[in-house]
Amino acid sequence: NAPVVYTVLAADGVKSKNYTVIVVVAKPKTDCLVTAYSLPVGTSSADVSGTINQTLGTIAVAAVAGTNVTALIAKFTLSTGATAKVGSTAQTGGTTPNNFTDPVEYTIIAEDGVTTKTYTVTVTVAS
Repeated sequence: NAPVVYTVLAADGVKSKNYTVIVVVAKPKTDCLVTAYSLPVGTSSADVSGTINQTLGTIAVAAVAGTNVTALIAKFTLSTGATAKVGSTAQTGGTTPNNFTDPVEYTIIAEDGVTTKTYTVTVTVAS
């Protein structure tokens, strides 16, 4: 985009000043991280924070004995502009339930719509 010059004329109609405007379009972010993750698996369904390993792309959550893991709703925070999916289902923190009987894979999509990272969430229920 080429610079645009605007000339501002003073109220006296004589004095003027030129202003050059250059528009720089920001590139979409490529960050695709889960920065916080919790599930309601504690006493009285209190949220328990998961342990996130960014290098391995894993999140481990320890649940108390007797926790029903078939329809848990995770709360999570992602990199700015990123979105999450499990399979083809869009995920919204605090809204979308998932069955954690087996590990669940979240795909995090960066703001650029191209860059992705997969996290495997494992819930271990105490015996």
